[in-house]
Amino acid sequence: MRSRRLVRGVTLIEVLTASSISVLVVFGVISTLLMGMSAWAKGEGRINAEMGSQKTVKMIAGELREAMAVTVDGDGRGLSYQLPAKDGSGNFTSPATWDGVTKRIQFRSTGEGRGTIEMGTLGGTMRPLTTRVLVTDPGTNSTYRFFTAGAGTVTREVDFRVVLDMPTTKTERVQSTSREVIYLRNVPTTSN
Repeated sequence: MRSRRLVRGVTLIEVLTASSISVLVVFGVISTLLMGMSAWAKGEGRINAEMGSQKTVKMIAGELREAMAVTVDGDGRGLSYQLPAKDGSGNFTSPATWDGVTKRIQFRSTGEGRGTIEMGTLGGTMRPLTTRVLVTDPGTNSTYRFFTAGAGTVTREVDFRVVLDMPTTKTERVQSTSREVIYLRNVPTTSN
């Protein structure tokens, strides 16, 4: 006698169910991966914006802290300053005297509400310090002053503020604002 075996196959319903479950699992994994990559890009954009704005503020603060005279433009988009002279070993001379070169930091518009902050010599070559600088503050939607001189007839402090706009993904952007009040250390005292 021969034994009869039942040969059982897979039904169309079972194949469709297994395929549907597999597609849902793959779709879920890919969605999770894409959301993670998007969050990573946003975080990296925020970090780059914060680092860029803080680096710009630190560079300008370091330069202006040594200044002995600062003149802020009326519109707050630039300033001219004078540094004290240094001797052959790089130390400031005493008493502080001007080195004879007027330096400049300014905002240059590149259009569409953005621009570049540049540094150089008055009437000479300017080099960019940072790009993607916004003209309007996203918090208030109004234009802001990059440089504000302190009160008094002699400038002894300068308030510097910069807002950078950095891309995080193809469609999203992030803004970072950095601000510092810079106290001038080498301003000669005037006597009456």
